[in-house]
Amino acid sequence: MLKGDDPDSKHLILHEAGHWFQWQLHNKQWPPVRDCNGHTLDKGASAACGWTEGFANAVAAYALGDTRYTFSNGASYDLLDQRVVGSWGKGDWVEGRVAAALLELWGPNGPDGGNWNRTLKLMNAYVSSDFKQYFTQHRPLTGLSTTGTAKTIINRNTIVY
Repeated sequence: MLKGDDPDSKHLILHEAGHWFQWQLHNKQWPPVRDCNGHTLDKGASAACGWTEGFANAVAAYALGDTRYTFSNGASYDLLDQRVVGSWGKGDWVEGRVAAALLELWGPNGPDGGNWNRTLKLMNAYVSSDFKQYFTQHRPLTGLSTTGTAKTIINRNTIVY
């Protein structure tokens, strides 16, 4: 539920739209998400929470053509700036880490062809329960890389499989 000045953040509004988008891509199915109450950008809550919230954060940044998450108070984090996010939790439970990995995978120098099209196609075919399943099981089934640059990207974002 939006409160106070929340509608002032385009990122927050698009983040919420990102949840709807994931629901639609998964043919109105949702990964089993537990332990997501009180989630934050920088700390892990659960693997499924990291995946669904990270995807929504990536959708917002991607749709706006940047790599930030901006809060309703105007504060923002560049999800790809390791100096800023260096103190964040580590791994795929952390939504900011998942968002950053997705943005790099979809980015102009990323292995996914410079856009998110192949991930969207993947999500129409498979409902990933978390980022690990998305990356290690579903990406290979759709011809998306999990080695080389793709692996370097997730490792740089403290996600190690």
